[in-house]
Amino acid sequence: YLARKAYKAGIRFFDTARAYTDSEVKLGEAFDGIRTEVYIATKTAAQNAEDFWKDLQISLRNLRTDYIDLYQFHNPAFCPKPGDGSGLYEAMQEAKAKGMIRHIGITNHRLAVAHEAIDSGLYETLQFPFSYISGEQELELVNKCKAANMGFIAMKGLSGGLITNSAAAYAFEAQYDGVLPIWGVQRESELDQFLQCIREGVELTDERKATIERDRKELCGEFCRGCGYCMPCPAGIEINQCARMSLMLRRAPAAAWLTEEWQQKMHQIENCRHCGHCMSKCPYGLNTPELLQANYKGSARGQQGGEMKLDFSQKYAVRPLTARDVDKILALCAENEQFYRYHPPLATRESVLEDMTALPPGKCAADKHYLGFFDRETLVAVLDLIERYPQDDTAYIGFFMTKKERQGRGLGTALIGELLDELRREKFCKVRLAVDRGNPQSKAFWEKNGFALMGEEFPHGDSAYLPMERAL
Repeated sequence: YLARKAYKAGIRFFDTARAYTDSEVKLGEAFDGIRTEVYIATKTAAQNAEDFWKDLQISLRNLRTDYIDLYQFHNPAFCPKPGDGSGLYEAMQEAKAKGMIRHIGITNHRLAVAHEAIDSGLYETLQFPFSYISGEQELELVNKCKAANMGFIAMKGLSGGLITNSAAAYAFEAQYDGVLPIWGVQRESELDQFLQCIREGVELTDERKATIERDRKELCGEFCRGCGYCMPCPAGIEINQCARMSLMLRRAPAAAWLTEEWQQKMHQIENCRHCGHCMSKCPYGLNTPELLQANYKGSARGQQGGEMKLDFSQKYAVRPLTARDVDKILALCAENEQFYRYHPPLATRESVLEDMTALPPGKCAADKHYLGFFDRETLVAVLDLIERYPQDDTAYIGFFMTKKERQGRGLGTALIGELLDELRREKFCKVRLAVDRGNPQSKAFWEKNGFALMGEEFPHGDSAYLPMERAL
């Protein structure tokens, strides 16, 4: 269904691999009868000519075709070349001569192999991780491919799920001629976001540049991309998720990460043998056992929601909001048009996704709570709270909004009262926030809940913010 929908929307290039479970079979079904109208790329991880031919025949059968547009060596540890003894490149040449494949490519995660492939002149495309958190080394590959008249296919454009702003990711990739991003779409909502980018065009605005800079600061250094080349683990640890769990909990939170099943999987890290198996296979040279231990500790805190307990409301279910909740958040915001009269612009899908991960200077993702209050399936309030900011004894409310039809009944006051009780139990001494100078209703609400003006106002666009504080 998704592949057909993408095709109907104008997408023509589809990437798969023998190693991607039943992906080839699904594409074969999707494009049966329209094969000549699409370009299909697939891959083989064969280590010798015999396995190459087996993989190719299976792929042709799965894809219901007699040719493959782009056939790629799948992340080999070396760059296959004629005469290297493996017979792989010779098999690729023979398959092309027979019309079974039309173009020869290579995918990799190793810079040295990628450079060797470009320098060899043997390949028409290179597929390599490239996103807006990539460094100068990856950008060098992009430029080198362009100079060699070689196509560059950008995988991991969302860094395995750690990048949550699809529009910023799309705008970044669109800067580069000769770069074709493949997004790894798994859900219809994800496909719809990228189709919207294609239809409307997305510019790299100052706002998106700021998002990219924030993400680069948070995700710089060593972190797991989730590629899975370290698997399977001799100790049974699901490394490609466990080694980045603390980041996933905060950057792409989902209820599944908080289940008993995933807590048990994280506990499996205690059985790590430190055998070095994962380190030897990691294409990024990471110290995987250390990352596992760090994420084990970090996820324990993330699953608890930082220092706050999330069961503090007597009437409503409180949980972290995720990208799946954006439509509900936007609907709630749209009802509160008076707020946006004083605080433009109106909320958008992009701004909500950015708010979910936005942090003040010096704070990390574990300090943030972007929470929803639910009456069964109905979202009745949204709260953005930062722990230990701007001082260690202070909690900061960045945003609070309730469903309009329930306002005037004491809902907001009740929820803030429960929140303050929880913060008091957690030994916070103060709560701080800021209101728009021109919004008397907002100021009156917080004054009713015990907050008072403090300090000097600070500018915000054509208006200003008034800082307020309440002692606990």
